[in-house]
Amino acid sequence: SVSLPVYDKRPNATRVANLLGVAGTDVPIEYIQRLMMPYRIGVNGYAFIVTNNGYILIHPDLRPVFQGILKPAYNRVDLLEVEVMDDDSEPRDFNESIIELRRNVVMQSRGHVMLKVKTHLDDLRRIILSNRHYHYMGINNTPFSVVLALPDRYGFNRIQYALDDDIHRMRSNNMIKGPVTQFFTGNWTIHPDWLYCKYSDDKHNFETPEEELLHFLVKIDLPRWKWSRECDSKLIKSLVADAKMTEWFNQNITTSNKDENG
Repeated sequence: SVSLPVYDKRPNATRVANLLGVAGTDVPIEYIQRLMMPYRIGVNGYAFIVTNNGYILIHPDLRPVFQGILKPAYNRVDLLEVEVMDDDSEPRDFNESIIELRRNVVMQSRGHVMLKVKTHLDDLRRIILSNRHYHYMGINNTPFSVVLALPDRYGFNRIQYALDDDIHRMRSNNMIKGPVTQFFTGNWTIHPDWLYCKYSDDKHNFETPEEELLHFLVKIDLPRWKWSRECDSKLIKSLVADAKMTEWFNQNITTSNKDENG
């Protein structure tokens, strides 16, 4: 929830602003999570947000609900409780390094530190010990800080398809012939946690994320289409390029199924 007081700032003899009321709004956490662009972080990294009290606002290990019931202290989970050091310390006996990280994050400092931590896998079935880099900074005009956690020696190399500046240019270069939606047929789905395109209002309702994506792909095909904040242009162009390059796979699978069925 975000709220701000509203004052009467008209000139008066006492120069005292009268409180007119409070304006507030609620923003779903999932909207903020999608804006953190997890596809650019990678599967082995993650980002989280911490309040000025050191409490976790967003974190992959924050589990506020247990068996369908909201935990009483779900909004008071401290940073020290989710990032666990690999130093054989007793519970609640926190290492000075992680305390220093918390202090810098709360003070909205900007910096980087590498810590040896424990990370769980497979729904807490396995634990790995690794060095993890923490890059942190404050979010302007908010009481929050964002932290990016990446494994050691992670992200030094990447394979990236060379994308043109615009999908229409890809079509003019004969990379795409016909509507973009031709690559999205049959049995397909998109990542549930990635924000491809989204209207900022509630005037449009879609039953599935795939239906919403197809709606925007039709709009993107229009000659006067211009990229806006409604869509992540890099993610959409990467998705279209991937769909085009893997089109043959879908066609071969369909042909094989027909042959098997006679």
